[in-house]
Amino acid sequence: MSSNKARDDRADKRAQQKASDEMIKMKKELADVQEEVKDLEKAHTEKKIELKALDETLKKKKICGHTVCQQCLYSKARINPNATGEEDARLFGCLECIYTTMFPLELVEDGQPAKNYSIGQYID
Repeated sequence: MSSNKARDDRADKRAQQKASDEMIKMKKELADVQEEVKDLEKAHTEKKIELKALDETLKKKKICGHTVCQQCLYSKARINPNATGEEDARLFGCLECIYTTMFPLELVEDGQPAKNYSIGQYID
């Protein structure tokens, strides 16, 4: 009878150890998932801040931010009937939204249109 009890005690200890090992493994997995959630929340917050900054920049520049090739930009522009000077002589209606931009666009020293902020991070 005592050998059965000893065997049962050993079996109980092994079962408890196995359960303990599984619990430790599950706690580690939970900690890993919680860390991933924190990383995702941080990335979301950073992207939200970046998008807000981009939106503010675009509003200041008075452009919608959609990407259009330079040839399309200039060929689709039309004469502004209300123009008072060369700075607003042509209008361009964005091909993707309803926003209208007056020409010439803000030009940098090399005579090219201002930087496209919506794709700049991918091509700089």
